[in-house]
Amino acid sequence: MNNKDSQIQKIKEMYPNAKDICQPKEHGNVHDIYIVTDDSNDKFVCRFSSKNTAIHNLYASKLLSSYGIKVPDVSLHKYGRQYCETYPFIHGKTFFERINDGISKEKQDQIYNQMFNLACKISEIPYNCKTQPCVCLTYKMASCFFNSLNQSDLVLCHTDLHAKNVVLDDNDNVAALLDLDAVYPEYMAFALIMLIKDAQTFGCDSGKLIKLCEGKYMFPKFISIDAQTKLYSKIKKTVKSVLGENMVKQILKIRVK
Repeated sequence: MNNKDSQIQKIKEMYPNAKDICQPKEHGNVHDIYIVTDDSNDKFVCRFSSKNTAIHNLYASKLLSSYGIKVPDVSLHKYGRQYCETYPFIHGKTFFERINDGISKEKQDQIYNQMFNLACKISEIPYNCKTQPCVCLTYKMASCFFNSLNQSDLVLCHTDLHAKNVVLDDNDNVAALLDLDAVYPEYMAFALIMLIKDAQTFGCDSGKLIKLCEGKYMFPKFISIDAQTKLYSKIKKTVKSVLGENMVKQILKIRVK
């Protein structure tokens, strides 16, 4: 029995009334994800992940939900050395799908403003990264990057607020956020940079959004939003240990047009 067959067998144990088990057309390469439909036509998501990731996502789910932020209602099931995260399917189209449907630029701007407000709301949730289990592996890297410039504060963030991780309701308002892997202590400036970058990717006029973000957290003025995103992502991908502050300052001396 291969891994996929054994995962499907586990799902059938959890949902004996399952009448359909399939994988979504678009899904990430890190985790195995299945959509389950039972004989009552209720849908559930099953996502196989490591123990640490699963525990992190369960905690993040309960934490954000307790502050009124709609996210997947995660429960865990043991699966060998892994866990299977399950939650009721969140109905609605993603922001990405609505963009492809031809949603107006004006409405896109409104949705990005809602995402900004949600990012701020998440950042205000009380959180102690030294005592809570929801701890990321990269926030120290962010500390080097932004602390060297005296930028931003370390707060709880959703660092991957992009169009594919936002579910909209029938009126094209934000109904839920996906991807709990991306909820962890981070520097708010980075989370907002990623949000601005996503808006720019889809051709939105991000000027107003940039002004909102700059009003909340100042960004380095001598290096563009695009360059900050690429530089920070490059650092995170290529450096296994935390860079010293002096090294980061040397890197940031390079002005990118």
